[in-house]
Amino acid sequence: MTKSVHLAVVDTSKDCLAAANINVVWNDFSSDPTIISLSTYVETHAERLRMRFADFVEDVSNHEIEGRQLTELLLVRKDFSYWWMTLFASTRWNENSNITNCLKLIALSEILTEHQVSQLTINISHQQSALVLTKFAKNHNIAHNHISASTENESAFILRIKALISLFKYAITHIGVSNVSKNTDSRITIVDHFVRFERGKATEGIYDSQYWNALSPIFDSQTSKLMWLHHFVPNTASIRGTEKLISNLNEPSKSFHAQFETRLTFKTFTRVWRDLGNLRKASRIIEQNQEIFTEKISQLDFAPLFTRQFNESLLGSTAARHLIMLSQQETLFRRLPRQNKGLFLCENQPWEAAFTYAWKSHGHGELIAVTHAPLRFWDFRYFTLGRALRSQSSQPCDKPVPDYIAINSKISLNFLNACGAPSKSVVEVESLMFDYLQNSNSISKIDSNIMLLIGDFFPEQNERLISIVASSLSSLTTKFKVIFKPHPLNSVMPDLSRIPGAETSWENLNALLPRTGVTVSCNSSTAALESYAYGIRTISLLDPQVLNSSPLRSIPHAHFVENSEQLSHALAVNDSDQARDTDLLIMDPALPRWRKLLS
Repeated sequence: MTKSVHLAVVDTSKDCLAAANINVVWNDFSSDPTIISLSTYVETHAERLRMRFADFVEDVSNHEIEGRQLTELLLVRKDFSYWWMTLFASTRWNENSNITNCLKLIALSEILTEHQVSQLTINISHQQSALVLTKFAKNHNIAHNHISASTENESAFILRIKALISLFKYAITHIGVSNVSKNTDSRITIVDHFVRFERGKATEGIYDSQYWNALSPIFDSQTSKLMWLHHFVPNTASIRGTEKLISNLNEPSKSFHAQFETRLTFKTFTRVWRDLGNLRKASRIIEQNQEIFTEKISQLDFAPLFTRQFNESLLGSTAARHLIMLSQQETLFRRLPRQNKGLFLCENQPWEAAFTYAWKSHGHGELIAVTHAPLRFWDFRYFTLGRALRSQSSQPCDKPVPDYIAINSKISLNFLNACGAPSKSVVEVESLMFDYLQNSNSISKIDSNIMLLIGDFFPEQNERLISIVASSLSSLTTKFKVIFKPHPLNSVMPDLSRIPGAETSWENLNALLPRTGVTVSCNSSTAALESYAYGIRTISLLDPQVLNSSPLRSIPHAHFVENSEQLSHALAVNDSDQARDTDLLIMDPALPRWRKLLS
Protein backbone atom coordinates (compact mmCIF):
# COMPACT_ATOMS: atom_id res chain seq x y z
CA MET A 1 0.00 0.00 0.00
CA THR A 2 1.35 3.42 -1.00
CA LYS A 3 2.14 5.62 1.98
CA SER A 4 0.03 8.76 2.26
CA VAL A 5 2.16 11.92 2.21
CA HIS A 6 0.73 15.07 3.77
CA LEU A 7 2.46 18.32 2.79
CA ALA A 8 1.65 21.69 4.37
CA VAL A 9 2.68 24.94 2.70
CA VAL A 10 2.72 27.78 5.24
CA ASP A 11 4.06 31.33 5.40
CA THR A 12 6.76 30.95 8.08
CA SER A 13 8.41 28.33 10.24
CA LYS A 14 6.21 29.39 13.14
CA ASP A 15 3.14 28.22 11.17
CA CYS A 16 4.33 24.66 10.49
CA LEU A 17 1.89 21.81 11.10
CA ALA A 18 3.00 18.97 13.36
CA ALA A 19 0.54 16.65 11.62
CA ALA A 20 2.17 17.12 8.20
CA ASN A 21 4.92 14.81 6.92
CA ILE A 22 6.54 17.74 5.07
CA ASN A 23 6.36 21.44 5.85
CA VAL A 24 7.21 23.96 3.15
CA VAL A 25 7.60 27.63 4.12
CA TRP A 26 6.58 30.25 1.57
CA ASN A 27 8.06 33.47 2.99
CA ASP A 28 10.82 32.34 5.30
CA PHE A 29 14.28 30.88 5.51
CA SER A 30 14.87 27.93 7.80
CA SER A 31 17.88 26.16 9.26
CA ASP A 32 15.70 23.21 10.28
CA PRO A 33 16.52 20.29 7.93
CA THR A 34 12.95 18.99 8.26
CA ILE A 35 11.53 22.19 6.76
CA ILE A 36 11.80 23.12 3.08
CA SER A 37 12.22 26.84 2.40
CA LEU A 38 10.94 27.74 -1.06
CA SER A 39 13.22 30.78 -1.10
CA THR A 40 16.23 28.53 -0.54
CA TYR A 41 14.95 25.91 -3.00
CA VAL A 42 14.61 28.53 -5.75
CA GLU A 43 18.19 29.70 -5.22
CA THR A 44 19.52 26.13 -5.06
CA HIS A 45 17.89 25.28 -8.40
CA ALA A 46 18.25 28.78 -9.85
CA GLU A 47 19.64 27.92 -13.28
CA ARG A 48 16.84 25.51 -14.12
CA LEU A 49 14.03 27.61 -12.65
CA ARG A 50 15.24 30.78 -14.35
CA MET A 51 15.06 28.97 -17.68
CA ARG A 52 11.61 27.59 -16.82
CA PHE A 53 10.19 31.06 -16.23
CA ALA A 54 11.85 32.53 -19.33
CA ASP A 55 10.40 29.67 -21.40
CA PHE A 56 6.99 30.30 -19.85
CA VAL A 57 7.00 33.99 -20.86
CA GLU A 58 8.03 33.05 -24.39
CA ASP A 59 5.36 30.35 -24.57
CA VAL A 60 2.68 32.89 -23.60
CA SER A 61 3.78 35.17 -26.43
CA ASN A 62 3.54 32.24 -28.88
CA HIS A 63 0.22 30.95 -27.52
CA GLU A 64 -2.20 30.33 -30.37
CA ILE A 65 -5.73 31.71 -30.22
CA GLU A 66 -8.03 31.11 -33.17
CA GLY A 67 -5.10 30.25 -35.40
CA ARG A 68 -3.01 33.30 -34.49
CA GLN A 69 -0.20 33.73 -31.99
CA LEU A 70 -0.83 36.19 -29.18
CA THR A 71 1.83 38.55 -30.55
CA GLU A 72 0.04 38.55 -33.91
CA LEU A 73 -3.32 39.14 -32.27
CA LEU A 74 -1.89 42.28 -30.64
CA LEU A 75 -0.52 43.88 -33.81
CA VAL A 76 -1.35 47.60 -33.59
CA ARG A 77 0.78 48.38 -36.64
CA LYS A 78 1.43 46.09 -39.57
CA ASP A 79 4.92 45.45 -38.19
CA PHE A 80 4.61 46.16 -34.45
CA SER A 81 2.95 44.03 -31.79
CA TYR A 82 1.71 45.79 -28.67
CA TRP A 83 2.63 42.59 -26.82
CA TRP A 84 6.10 44.06 -26.29
CA MET A 85 4.62 46.98 -24.35
CA THR A 86 2.57 44.89 -21.92
CA LEU A 87 3.82 44.76 -18.35
CA PHE A 88 3.93 40.96 -18.47
CA ALA A 89 6.20 40.91 -21.55
CA SER A 90 8.57 43.50 -20.06
CA THR A 91 9.04 41.21 -17.00
CA ARG A 92 9.80 44.04 -14.61
CA TRP A 93 9.98 43.05 -10.96
CA ASN A 94 7.86 44.92 -8.45
CA GLU A 95 5.54 43.99 -5.61
CA ASN A 96 2.67 43.39 -8.06
CA SER A 97 4.51 41.57 -10.84
CA ASN A 98 4.21 38.14 -9.15
CA ILE A 99 7.41 36.85 -10.75
CA THR A 100 8.77 35.63 -7.40
CA ASN A 101 5.46 33.94 -6.55
CA CYS A 102 5.38 32.27 -9.95
CA LEU A 103 8.86 30.83 -9.44
CA LYS A 104 7.95 29.59 -5.98
CA LEU A 105 4.88 27.85 -7.39
CA ILE A 106 6.95 26.14 -10.08
CA ALA A 107 9.39 25.04 -7.36
CA LEU A 108 6.53 23.78 -5.19
CA SER A 109 5.09 21.77 -8.06
CA GLU A 110 8.45 19.99 -8.34
CA ILE A 111 8.40 19.20 -4.61
CA LEU A 112 4.82 17.91 -4.76
CA THR A 113 5.69 15.62 -7.67
CA GLU A 114 8.97 14.41 -6.17
CA HIS A 115 7.37 13.42 -2.86
CA GLN A 116 4.19 12.04 -4.46
CA VAL A 117 2.06 14.12 -2.14
CA SER A 118 -1.49 12.85 -1.60
CA GLN A 119 -2.74 15.51 0.82
CA LEU A 120 -2.04 19.24 0.67
CA THR A 121 -2.73 21.86 3.31
CA ILE A 122 -2.56 25.42 1.96
CA ASN A 123 -2.12 28.13 4.57
CA ILE A 124 -0.38 31.09 2.94
CA SER A 125 -1.32 34.75 2.96
CA HIS A 126 -0.80 35.29 -0.76
CA GLN A 127 -4.27 34.34 -1.91
CA GLN A 128 -3.58 34.45 -5.64
CA SER A 129 -0.87 31.82 -5.22
CA ALA A 130 -3.17 29.79 -2.96
CA LEU A 131 -5.77 29.73 -5.73
CA VAL A 132 -3.19 28.47 -8.24
CA LEU A 133 -2.28 25.68 -5.80
CA THR A 134 -5.92 24.79 -5.21
CA LYS A 135 -6.56 24.27 -8.91
CA PHE A 136 -3.31 22.30 -9.29
CA ALA A 137 -4.27 19.98 -6.42
CA LYS A 138 -7.76 19.46 -7.85
CA ASN A 139 -6.41 18.63 -11.32
CA HIS A 140 -3.94 16.13 -9.84
CA ASN A 141 -6.41 14.48 -7.45
CA ILE A 142 -4.56 15.67 -4.36
CA ALA A 143 -6.77 16.05 -1.29
CA HIS A 144 -6.65 19.68 -0.21
CA ASN A 145 -8.37 22.36 1.80
CA HIS A 146 -10.58 24.61 -0.29
CA ILE A 147 -9.47 28.20 -0.95
CA SER A 148 -12.34 30.51 -1.79
CA ALA A 149 -10.61 33.87 -2.21
CA SER A 150 -12.00 36.22 -4.83
CA THR A 151 -10.22 36.53 -8.18
CA GLU A 152 -12.54 39.11 -9.68
CA ASN A 153 -10.85 41.40 -12.18
CA GLU A 154 -11.98 44.86 -13.15
CA SER A 155 -14.51 44.88 -15.94
CA ALA A 156 -13.55 45.98 -19.43
CA PHE A 157 -15.91 48.93 -19.06
CA ILE A 158 -14.17 50.19 -15.89
CA LEU A 159 -10.76 49.79 -17.52
CA ARG A 160 -11.93 51.75 -20.59
CA ILE A 161 -13.12 54.57 -18.33
CA LYS A 162 -9.73 54.58 -16.61
CA ALA A 163 -8.00 54.72 -19.98
CA LEU A 164 -10.12 57.73 -21.01
CA ILE A 165 -9.44 59.48 -17.70
CA SER A 166 -5.73 58.81 -18.14
CA LEU A 167 -5.80 60.38 -21.60
CA PHE A 168 -7.47 63.56 -20.36
CA LYS A 169 -5.22 63.70 -17.28
CA TYR A 170 -2.14 63.39 -19.46
CA ALA A 171 -3.44 66.12 -21.79
CA ILE A 172 -3.82 68.48 -18.81
CA THR A 173 -0.55 67.68 -16.99
CA HIS A 174 1.58 67.90 -20.14
CA ILE A 175 -0.08 70.93 -21.73
CA GLY A 176 3.00 73.08 -21.11
CA VAL A 177 5.56 70.53 -22.35
CA SER A 178 7.13 71.59 -25.65
CA ASN A 179 7.21 69.32 -28.67
CA VAL A 180 10.54 68.68 -30.38
CA SER A 181 11.09 70.93 -33.38
CA LYS A 182 11.49 69.18 -36.72
CA ASN A 183 14.10 71.80 -37.60
CA THR A 184 16.66 70.53 -35.09
CA ASP A 185 20.13 70.12 -36.56
CA SER A 186 21.11 67.34 -34.16
CA ARG A 187 22.36 64.04 -35.59
CA ILE A 188 22.83 62.06 -32.36
CA THR A 189 19.95 61.23 -30.03
CA ILE A 190 20.34 60.18 -26.38
CA VAL A 191 17.42 59.01 -24.23
CA ASP A 192 17.77 58.81 -20.45
CA HIS A 193 15.92 59.31 -17.16
CA PHE A 194 15.99 62.85 -15.78
CA VAL A 195 17.69 61.87 -12.52
CA ARG A 196 21.27 61.45 -11.30
CA PHE A 197 22.41 64.89 -12.42
CA GLU A 198 23.45 68.09 -10.66
CA ARG A 199 20.31 70.24 -10.50
CA GLY A 200 22.26 73.30 -9.41
CA LYS A 201 24.42 73.12 -12.52
CA ALA A 202 21.35 72.45 -14.68
CA THR A 203 19.88 75.81 -13.68
CA GLU A 204 23.07 77.32 -15.10
CA GLY A 205 22.69 75.40 -18.36
CA ILE A 206 25.13 72.55 -17.63
CA TYR A 207 23.96 68.94 -17.88
CA ASP A 208 26.24 67.16 -15.39
CA SER A 209 24.89 63.61 -15.59
CA GLN A 210 26.22 60.61 -13.68
CA TYR A 211 25.02 58.44 -16.56
CA TRP A 212 26.89 60.22 -19.35
CA ASN A 213 29.46 62.68 -18.01
CA ALA A 214 32.39 60.37 -18.70
CA LEU A 215 31.57 60.58 -22.42
CA SER A 216 31.81 64.38 -22.49
CA PRO A 217 35.26 64.43 -24.17
CA ILE A 218 33.93 62.20 -26.95
CA PHE A 219 30.72 64.21 -27.36
CA ASP A 220 32.65 67.49 -27.39
CA SER A 221 34.79 66.21 -30.25
CA GLN A 222 31.74 65.34 -32.35
CA THR A 223 30.80 67.75 -35.09
CA SER A 224 27.15 66.66 -34.82
CA LYS A 225 24.94 68.21 -32.20
CA LEU A 226 23.23 66.11 -29.56
CA MET A 227 19.50 65.81 -28.91
CA TRP A 228 18.67 64.70 -25.39
CA LEU A 229 15.25 63.18 -24.63
CA HIS A 230 14.68 62.98 -20.89
CA HIS A 231 12.11 60.79 -19.17
CA PHE A 232 10.26 62.66 -16.46
CA VAL A 233 10.62 60.76 -13.16
CA PRO A 234 7.73 61.24 -10.70
CA ASN A 235 8.54 62.25 -7.12
CA THR A 236 11.72 64.04 -8.19
CA ALA A 237 10.15 67.26 -9.51
CA SER A 238 6.98 68.55 -11.14
CA ILE A 239 6.42 68.31 -14.88
CA ARG A 240 6.34 72.11 -15.08
CA GLY A 241 9.53 72.43 -13.01
CA THR A 242 11.24 69.87 -15.21
CA GLU A 243 10.23 71.80 -18.33
CA LYS A 244 11.72 74.98 -16.87
CA LEU A 245 14.95 73.19 -15.99
CA ILE A 246 15.19 71.81 -19.53
CA SER A 247 14.61 75.32 -20.87
CA ASN A 248 17.64 76.48 -18.83
CA LEU A 249 19.72 73.67 -20.33
CA ASN A 250 18.79 74.78 -23.85
CA GLU A 251 19.73 78.45 -23.50
CA PRO A 252 23.55 78.28 -23.58
CA SER A 253 23.93 74.75 -24.86
CA LYS A 254 24.91 73.60 -28.31
CA SER A 255 22.82 70.50 -27.57
CA PHE A 256 19.05 70.32 -27.53
CA HIS A 257 17.13 68.99 -24.51
CA ALA A 258 13.45 67.97 -24.33
CA GLN A 259 11.13 65.78 -22.32
CA PHE A 260 10.52 62.32 -23.77
CA GLU A 261 6.76 62.66 -23.33
CA THR A 262 5.47 65.92 -24.78
CA ARG A 263 2.10 67.64 -25.01
CA LEU A 264 -0.82 65.65 -26.37
CA THR A 265 -2.10 66.77 -29.77
CA PHE A 266 -5.59 66.09 -31.07
CA LYS A 267 -4.15 63.82 -33.76
CA THR A 268 -2.30 61.76 -31.14
CA PHE A 269 -5.43 61.58 -28.99
CA THR A 270 -7.54 60.18 -31.83
CA ARG A 271 -4.85 57.71 -32.86
CA VAL A 272 -4.48 56.43 -29.29
CA TRP A 273 -8.26 56.06 -28.96
CA ARG A 274 -8.32 54.07 -32.20
CA ASP A 275 -5.50 51.83 -30.96
CA LEU A 276 -7.32 51.28 -27.68
CA GLY A 277 -10.33 50.15 -29.68
CA ASN A 278 -8.22 47.60 -31.53
CA LEU A 279 -6.82 46.32 -28.27
CA ARG A 280 -10.36 46.00 -26.89
CA LYS A 281 -11.29 43.77 -29.83
CA ALA A 282 -8.22 41.62 -29.26
CA SER A 283 -8.90 41.37 -25.52
CA ARG A 284 -12.40 39.97 -26.16
CA ILE A 285 -10.84 37.15 -28.15
CA ILE A 286 -8.14 36.56 -25.52
CA GLU A 287 -10.76 36.53 -22.75
CA GLN A 288 -12.36 33.44 -24.29
CA ASN A 289 -9.09 31.50 -23.96
CA GLN A 290 -8.63 30.15 -20.46
CA GLU A 291 -5.19 28.60 -20.84
CA ILE A 292 -3.04 31.52 -21.90
CA PHE A 293 -1.05 31.57 -18.61
CA THR A 294 -0.70 27.80 -18.14
CA GLU A 295 2.89 26.55 -17.86
CA LYS A 296 3.51 23.55 -20.09
CA ILE A 297 5.65 21.40 -17.79
CA SER A 298 3.78 21.73 -14.48
CA GLN A 299 0.38 22.58 -15.99
CA LEU A 300 0.07 25.25 -13.31
CA ASP A 301 -2.47 27.87 -14.33
CA PHE A 302 -1.00 31.24 -13.38
CA ALA A 303 -4.04 33.25 -14.46
CA PRO A 304 -4.73 34.49 -10.88
CA LEU A 305 -1.22 35.96 -10.82
CA PHE A 306 -1.09 37.71 -14.17
CA THR A 307 -4.57 38.33 -15.62
CA ARG A 308 -5.34 41.57 -13.77
CA GLN A 309 -2.04 43.21 -14.74
CA PHE A 310 -2.36 41.94 -18.31
CA ASN A 311 -5.87 43.37 -18.68
CA GLU A 312 -4.65 46.71 -17.33
CA SER A 313 -1.91 46.70 -19.97
CA LEU A 314 -4.46 46.06 -22.73
CA LEU A 315 -7.40 48.19 -21.67
CA GLY A 316 -6.65 50.48 -18.74
CA SER A 317 -4.64 53.58 -17.95
CA THR A 318 -1.40 51.69 -18.57
CA ALA A 319 -2.50 50.98 -22.13
CA ALA A 320 -3.35 54.64 -22.68
CA ARG A 321 0.04 55.84 -21.45
CA HIS A 322 1.94 53.25 -23.48
CA LEU A 323 0.04 54.04 -26.67
CA ILE A 324 0.70 57.76 -26.18
CA MET A 325 4.43 56.94 -26.12
CA LEU A 326 4.13 54.87 -29.28
CA SER A 327 2.23 57.55 -31.21
CA GLN A 328 4.49 60.38 -30.05
CA GLN A 329 7.68 58.51 -30.95
CA GLU A 330 6.29 57.67 -34.39
CA THR A 331 5.45 61.33 -34.99
CA LEU A 332 8.81 62.54 -33.72
CA PHE A 333 11.05 60.23 -35.74
CA ARG A 334 8.93 60.63 -38.87
CA ARG A 335 9.54 64.41 -38.76
CA LEU A 336 13.16 64.52 -37.65
CA PRO A 337 16.08 64.61 -40.07
CA ARG A 338 17.99 61.34 -40.11
CA GLN A 339 19.74 60.70 -36.81
CA ASN A 340 23.06 59.00 -37.45
CA LYS A 341 23.31 57.39 -34.05
CA GLY A 342 21.09 56.82 -31.02
CA LEU A 343 21.82 55.77 -27.44
CA PHE A 344 19.34 54.96 -24.71
CA LEU A 345 19.46 53.68 -21.14
CA CYS A 346 18.41 50.07 -21.45
CA GLU A 347 16.08 48.40 -18.92
CA ASN A 348 13.67 46.64 -21.34
CA GLN A 349 10.93 49.07 -20.34
CA PRO A 350 7.77 49.25 -22.51
CA TRP A 351 8.78 52.67 -23.88
CA GLU A 352 11.95 51.15 -25.32
CA ALA A 353 9.93 48.96 -27.69
CA ALA A 354 8.02 52.03 -28.95
CA PHE A 355 11.16 54.14 -29.27
CA THR A 356 13.11 51.39 -31.08
CA TYR A 357 10.22 50.66 -33.42
CA ALA A 358 9.81 54.35 -34.35
CA TRP A 359 13.56 54.79 -34.79
CA LYS A 360 13.94 51.74 -37.03
CA SER A 361 10.77 52.16 -39.06
CA HIS A 362 11.74 55.69 -40.09
CA GLY A 363 15.22 54.84 -41.28
CA HIS A 364 17.46 56.31 -38.61
CA GLY A 365 21.01 55.10 -38.01
CA GLU A 366 22.78 52.84 -35.54
CA LEU A 367 20.95 52.32 -32.25
CA ILE A 368 22.80 51.36 -29.05
CA ALA A 369 21.15 50.17 -25.84
CA VAL A 370 23.35 51.11 -22.87
CA THR A 371 23.20 49.18 -19.59
CA HIS A 372 24.54 51.41 -16.84
CA ALA A 373 25.04 48.57 -14.31
CA PRO A 374 25.92 44.86 -14.40
CA LEU A 375 22.93 42.65 -15.22
CA ARG A 376 21.47 40.78 -12.27
CA PHE A 377 20.95 37.02 -12.42
CA TRP A 378 17.18 37.20 -11.85
CA ASP A 379 16.50 40.28 -13.96
CA PHE A 380 14.19 38.81 -16.59
CA ARG A 381 13.92 42.15 -18.37
CA TYR A 382 17.29 41.52 -19.96
CA PHE A 383 16.62 37.83 -20.42
CA THR A 384 13.65 38.78 -22.59
CA LEU A 385 15.78 41.28 -24.52
CA GLY A 386 18.61 38.78 -24.97
CA ARG A 387 16.23 36.20 -26.42
CA ALA A 388 14.70 38.81 -28.72
CA LEU A 389 18.16 39.66 -30.05
CA ARG A 390 18.72 35.94 -30.65
CA SER A 391 15.50 35.23 -32.48
CA GLN A 392 15.25 38.08 -35.01
CA SER A 393 13.76 36.83 -38.28
CA SER A 394 12.31 40.07 -39.73
CA GLN A 395 8.76 38.99 -38.98
CA PRO A 396 6.05 41.58 -38.17
CA CYS A 397 5.65 40.28 -34.60
CA ASP A 398 9.35 40.35 -33.72
CA LYS A 399 10.41 42.62 -30.88
CA PRO A 400 12.09 45.80 -32.19
CA VAL A 401 15.66 45.58 -30.96
CA PRO A 402 18.73 47.86 -31.05
CA ASP A 403 21.75 47.14 -33.19
CA TYR A 404 23.95 46.72 -30.13
CA ILE A 405 23.63 46.33 -26.40
CA ALA A 406 26.58 47.95 -24.60
CA ILE A 407 27.66 46.25 -21.37
CA ASN A 408 30.36 47.17 -18.88
CA SER A 409 30.97 43.96 -16.94
CA LYS A 410 31.87 40.30 -17.42
CA ILE A 411 28.84 39.59 -15.23
CA SER A 412 26.64 41.03 -17.99
CA LEU A 413 28.49 39.15 -20.71
CA ASN A 414 27.92 35.84 -18.91
CA PHE A 415 24.25 36.75 -18.44
CA LEU A 416 23.66 37.51 -22.12
CA ASN A 417 25.55 34.39 -23.18
CA ALA A 418 23.23 32.34 -20.94
CA CYS A 419 20.13 33.68 -22.69
CA GLY A 420 21.56 33.17 -26.17
CA ALA A 421 22.14 36.75 -27.28
CA PRO A 422 24.33 36.72 -30.42
CA SER A 423 27.89 37.92 -29.83
CA LYS A 424 27.65 40.34 -32.79
CA SER A 425 24.97 42.30 -30.90
CA VAL A 426 26.88 42.55 -27.61
CA VAL A 427 29.61 45.17 -27.21
CA GLU A 428 31.81 45.49 -24.13
CA VAL A 429 32.51 49.11 -23.17
CA GLU A 430 34.00 50.97 -20.24
CA SER A 431 31.85 51.73 -17.20
CA LEU A 432 30.51 55.29 -17.18
CA MET A 433 28.65 55.67 -13.89
CA PHE A 434 31.34 53.93 -11.88
CA ASP A 435 34.41 55.50 -13.43
CA TYR A 436 35.18 57.21 -10.12
CA LEU A 437 36.29 53.82 -8.73
CA GLN A 438 39.42 53.89 -10.84
CA ASN A 439 40.24 57.51 -10.08
CA SER A 440 40.02 57.40 -6.30
CA ASN A 441 43.35 57.28 -4.48
CA SER A 442 42.01 56.63 -1.01
CA ILE A 443 40.55 53.44 0.35
CA SER A 444 38.40 53.57 3.48
CA LYS A 445 40.33 53.21 6.71
CA ILE A 446 40.26 49.73 8.23
CA ASP A 447 39.36 51.14 11.66
CA SER A 448 36.48 53.27 10.38
CA ASN A 449 33.37 52.86 12.52
CA ILE A 450 30.96 54.19 9.89
CA MET A 451 28.31 51.76 8.69
CA LEU A 452 26.70 52.80 5.43
CA LEU A 453 23.16 51.49 4.85
CA ILE A 454 22.17 51.43 1.17
CA GLY A 455 18.45 51.95 0.67
CA ASP A 456 16.20 50.30 -1.91
CA PHE A 457 13.60 51.72 -4.29
CA PHE A 458 10.84 49.79 -2.47
CA PRO A 459 9.87 51.12 1.00
CA GLU A 460 9.17 47.66 2.44
CA GLN A 461 12.75 46.63 1.67
CA ASN A 462 14.06 49.67 3.55
CA GLU A 463 11.88 48.92 6.56
CA ARG A 464 13.24 45.38 6.72
CA LEU A 465 16.81 46.66 6.38
CA ILE A 466 16.43 49.14 9.24
CA SER A 467 14.66 46.60 11.47
CA ILE A 468 17.32 43.90 11.07
CA VAL A 469 20.23 46.32 11.40
CA ALA A 470 18.71 47.82 14.57
CA SER A 471 18.26 44.36 16.10
CA SER A 472 21.79 43.34 15.17
CA LEU A 473 23.45 46.48 16.52
CA SER A 474 21.73 46.07 19.89
CA SER A 475 23.60 42.79 20.41
CA LEU A 476 27.06 44.04 19.41
CA THR A 477 29.72 45.54 21.65
CA THR A 478 31.26 47.40 18.70
CA LYS A 479 29.62 50.76 18.17
CA PHE A 480 28.96 52.03 14.66
CA LYS A 481 27.98 55.43 13.38
CA VAL A 482 25.19 54.65 10.92
CA ILE A 483 24.53 56.62 7.73
CA PHE A 484 21.51 55.76 5.59
CA LYS A 485 21.77 56.58 1.89
CA PRO A 486 18.34 56.49 0.24
CA HIS A 487 17.73 55.28 -3.28
CA PRO A 488 17.73 58.33 -5.62
CA LEU A 489 14.02 57.79 -6.29
CA ASN A 490 12.96 57.23 -2.68
CA SER A 491 9.69 58.97 -1.87
CA VAL A 492 8.97 57.21 1.45
CA MET A 493 11.71 57.43 4.05
CA PRO A 494 12.12 54.66 6.67
CA ASP A 495 11.97 55.33 10.40
CA LEU A 496 15.60 55.62 11.55
CA SER A 497 14.70 56.28 15.20
CA ARG A 498 15.28 52.58 15.95
CA ILE A 499 19.01 53.17 15.35
CA PRO A 500 20.31 55.80 17.81
CA GLY A 501 22.29 58.54 16.11
CA ALA A 502 21.56 57.33 12.58
CA GLU A 503 21.76 59.99 9.88
CA THR A 504 20.46 60.31 6.33
CA SER A 505 22.81 61.39 3.54
CA TRP A 506 21.99 62.19 -0.09
CA GLU A 507 25.67 62.51 -1.00
CA ASN A 508 26.97 60.49 -3.93
CA LEU A 509 28.77 57.26 -3.17
CA ASN A 510 32.09 58.65 -4.35
CA ALA A 511 31.90 61.01 -1.36
CA LEU A 512 30.60 58.45 1.14
CA LEU A 513 32.71 55.38 0.39
CA PRO A 514 36.12 56.85 1.32
CA ARG A 515 35.02 57.17 4.95
CA THR A 516 32.97 53.97 5.18
CA GLY A 517 34.08 50.91 7.15
CA VAL A 518 31.27 48.50 6.30
CA THR A 519 28.29 48.61 3.96
CA VAL A 520 24.96 46.84 4.51
CA SER A 521 22.53 46.86 1.62
CA CYS A 522 19.25 45.45 0.41
CA ASN A 523 19.88 42.61 -2.00
CA SER A 524 18.97 44.44 -5.23
CA SER A 525 21.27 47.42 -4.77
CA THR A 526 23.83 48.17 -7.47
CA ALA A 527 25.62 50.24 -4.83
CA ALA A 528 26.65 46.97 -3.18
CA LEU A 529 28.84 46.23 -6.18
CA GLU A 530 30.36 49.72 -6.04
CA SER A 531 31.15 49.27 -2.36
CA TYR A 532 32.64 45.82 -2.93
CA ALA A 533 34.72 47.00 -5.87
CA TYR A 534 35.99 49.89 -3.73
CA GLY A 535 37.40 47.39 -1.25
CA ILE A 536 34.86 47.84 1.54
CA ARG A 537 33.40 44.95 3.51
CA THR A 538 29.96 44.66 1.93
CA ILE A 539 27.05 42.68 3.37
CA SER A 540 23.84 42.10 1.41
CA LEU A 541 20.60 41.34 3.22
CA LEU A 542 18.48 38.59 1.68
CA ASP A 543 14.69 38.68 1.82
CA PRO A 544 12.63 35.46 1.52
CA GLN A 545 9.83 37.36 -0.21
CA VAL A 546 11.97 38.41 -3.18
CA LEU A 547 14.67 36.87 -5.35
CA ASN A 548 18.34 37.45 -4.68
CA SER A 549 18.83 40.26 -7.19
CA SER A 550 22.18 41.43 -5.90
CA PRO A 551 24.82 42.14 -8.56
CA LEU A 552 27.19 40.31 -6.18
CA ARG A 553 25.13 37.12 -6.26
CA SER A 554 27.73 35.02 -8.09
CA ILE A 555 30.82 36.82 -6.78
CA PRO A 556 33.16 34.74 -4.57
CA HIS A 557 33.56 35.98 -0.98
CA ALA A 558 30.54 38.29 -1.16
CA HIS A 559 28.63 38.31 2.13
CA PHE A 560 24.91 37.44 2.25
CA VAL A 561 22.85 37.22 5.45
CA GLU A 562 19.26 36.25 6.14
CA ASN A 563 18.56 37.69 9.59
CA SER A 564 19.89 39.82 12.45
CA GLU A 565 21.83 36.93 14.01
CA GLN A 566 23.74 36.26 10.80
CA LEU A 567 24.33 39.99 10.35
CA SER A 568 25.77 40.26 13.87
CA HIS A 569 28.16 37.41 13.10
CA ALA A 570 29.20 38.98 9.78
CA LEU A 571 29.84 42.35 11.46
CA ALA A 572 31.92 40.72 14.19
CA VAL A 573 34.26 39.09 11.65
CA ASN A 574 37.04 41.51 10.80
CA ASP A 575 37.83 41.01 7.14
CA SER A 576 37.92 44.67 6.18
CA ASP A 577 41.29 44.14 4.51
CA GLN A 578 39.41 42.76 1.49
CA ALA A 579 41.34 43.36 -1.70
CA ARG A 580 39.96 46.11 -3.88
CA ASP A 581 38.30 44.48 -6.89
CA THR A 582 37.63 46.74 -9.84
CA ASP A 583 37.92 43.86 -12.31
CA LEU A 584 34.19 43.37 -11.89
CA LEU A 585 33.78 46.39 -14.18
CA ILE A 586 35.55 47.35 -17.39
CA MET A 587 37.69 50.39 -16.56
CA ASP A 588 39.86 52.62 -18.71
CA PRO A 589 39.85 56.42 -18.41
CA ALA A 590 40.81 56.73 -22.09
CA LEU A 591 37.55 54.97 -23.09
CA PRO A 592 38.98 53.21 -26.16
CA ARG A 593 35.98 50.89 -26.51
CA TRP A 594 33.51 53.76 -26.34
CA ARG A 595 35.55 55.78 -28.83
CA LYS A 596 35.48 52.91 -31.29
CA LEU A 597 31.74 52.36 -30.83
CA LEU A 598 30.88 56.04 -31.27
CA SER A 599 33.28 56.73 -34.13
